[in-house]
Amino acid sequence: MYLKKTVVFLMAVLLTLTTVFSRDKQHFGNGKILQVAVYNNGKQFKQFGIKYAYQALLNTPGIKVETIDNLKRDTLRKYDTVVILTVTKLAKKDKSDADRRVKGTDWIKTVSNYVDSGGGLVLGHNAIGYKGVFSSYKLFPMIGVSKKRNLKKGYDVTNANHPVMAGMPRHFSHEYDHMEIIPGKNGKVLATDKLGRSMIVAGEVSRGRVVQIGFPMGIYWKDKTGSLPKVDKLLLLNAVKWAGAKPRYDISLKATAAGLLATTGKYNRQLKYGDLAKYRNLPMPKFDEAMIWLPSYWVAQKPKMVGLNSPEVIDTIMDNCQRMGFTKVGITAKAGIFYYPTKLTEIEEKRGCRKGFSPVGYMVKAARKRGLKVALIIFPFKSSREWDKFMPNITKKEYDKLNKGEMKLSDIDAKHKWSRGICPDQPAVRARAMAISQELIKKYQPDELYLDYIRYKDGYHTSCYCDYSLKQKAAFAAEHPGIPQNKIAAKFAEESIVSFVEQWNKFCKKLDPKLKTACYTISSPSYKAPKWVNRFKLDYHGKYVSRFTRGPESSLEGTANLMKNYSKWVKAGNSNGQLSPLVATYNPKSAERILTEFKIVADYQKKNNVKYRRVEFYDYPLLIKDKKRLTLDPEMVKGITQALELTKNRKF
Repeated sequence: MYLKKTVVFLMAVLLTLTTVFSRDKQHFGNGKILQVAVYNNGKQFKQFGIKYAYQALLNTPGIKVETIDNLKRDTLRKYDTVVILTVTKLAKKDKSDADRRVKGTDWIKTVSNYVDSGGGLVLGHNAIGYKGVFSSYKLFPMIGVSKKRNLKKGYDVTNANHPVMAGMPRHFSHEYDHMEIIPGKNGKVLATDKLGRSMIVAGEVSRGRVVQIGFPMGIYWKDKTGSLPKVDKLLLLNAVKWAGAKPRYDISLKATAAGLLATTGKYNRQLKYGDLAKYRNLPMPKFDEAMIWLPSYWVAQKPKMVGLNSPEVIDTIMDNCQRMGFTKVGITAKAGIFYYPTKLTEIEEKRGCRKGFSPVGYMVKAARKRGLKVALIIFPFKSSREWDKFMPNITKKEYDKLNKGEMKLSDIDAKHKWSRGICPDQPAVRARAMAISQELIKKYQPDELYLDYIRYKDGYHTSCYCDYSLKQKAAFAAEHPGIPQNKIAAKFAEESIVSFVEQWNKFCKKLDPKLKTACYTISSPSYKAPKWVNRFKLDYHGKYVSRFTRGPESSLEGTANLMKNYSKWVKAGNSNGQLSPLVATYNPKSAERILTEFKIVADYQKKNNVKYRRVEFYDYPLLIKDKKRLTLDPEMVKGITQALELTKNRKF
């Protein structure tokens, strides 16, 4: 009897801990206000007519609707129903960017957790998973998976008894296109197109509900937009009410990962294996040059790790690079900090240069001893924080705070431990870049000089707000009266950066006519570089064609498409330039996956008669498995050695 009472008591406690959130918000059918959010990812909110869906929910009795600009867990859990329509990109607050060390929202986990906790989700068009960021992971395959788009219009209601179809006409038309949906085991087909293919699907997932609507509410042909048609509005209201009518529970992210995400993860992994099968029979890759990045600045970022100031460590690294099959090493010589002794400045920090030792000098020597070519990488618009007052790159936000006295010049970039952004427009900054390049060419005779971070602190479009740049922009605007005022900063930034690269390239080639020049420009779909970066008249343009196993660059088909698009863009901007594709492994990858990525790169180059077949891998530290002993992950190394036609199963 005592045991029985104890069990009953524990069950009651568990129910109390996991059940409805503390705030008293029940559901629409009970006379309470239904809390609804519409995802606003920025430009597409207006461009794709999502705002008309939001407006349709305004002033509706029993509903309180708001827009949200992020998919973070604490944001989502405030609402009974969340509506995500037609988006192909994440909102700014959700975006990640490895290039700028911006950590984004793990939207796959947070959205899954929201539904797992009893939330209602209405997905429309691209958000179901056909195109863009939401195509990288099939969130709820048990409800339905977007298959392909169809330009035919017209739906037939096939389940008139379902609450989402209440009051809907049996036949109705929609504008633009629609997504065909393959229903899952939990998905109830509510409407089909004229050929009987599922177009509206709804069902329950764990404790929540999901509605998938195949057509893009609010978007019309040729950007003609207006208020939501009555039939669309009725469908949306029905979907919002039905999806948000479940009790809410406080389910942890950990529990979602072990439950719902484990199920959907299995489905998505199977899709990826199928992706591998599609490219498995491609020929083994063959490159003229394979370069691996050896970023010296990992010493600064992770000072507790055994760094590149040890000859023994450097020798081991070079041995590993040679065994894996790389023919060139890219050595960071100057990022925010110098990694070689220099007399150019006594102010900026020289990392690892104790007792006259030069990490860069020894790395160059060790590479050449093994027959490896050398590329030296510099960040011309980064300086050590020790040079606090050296012409900082000031953002608009910082400019406003400086004018209001809310911050001092020395506060800029204070959060960065090893580097700061400096103004790309200033002649002194450019002269400094030339002096560094000249010193490196004379000291180490590299085969290649490689530019990284050739942009402003906020990207490519904002320019700098220091006094010098403001005056230059004003003069630029006066000289170009035809450019709208809101476009001046971006156009000025373009001309300023392009002119620097042209000046730098001519300077370096004059010093050494045989020298190759290259650059990396941001390529992540979450933060694209503008196409004008392809105007840089350099030999090679490095861009990622593969990086993550989950996310915008996750699919192998995506790698193939990026090879195609980036190659065309580079040639369009500079007929003598060439795409230098970067393969990376930011997440653990199987040997087959890595091998296949290299295969896709090589196959494109062969089929398109690329004269000099080059590939880059970013970067060596990403291969490290044991950070104390600096040993490498054997699985990922195996994939690289296979891709570069070296002996399999080497031990590192």
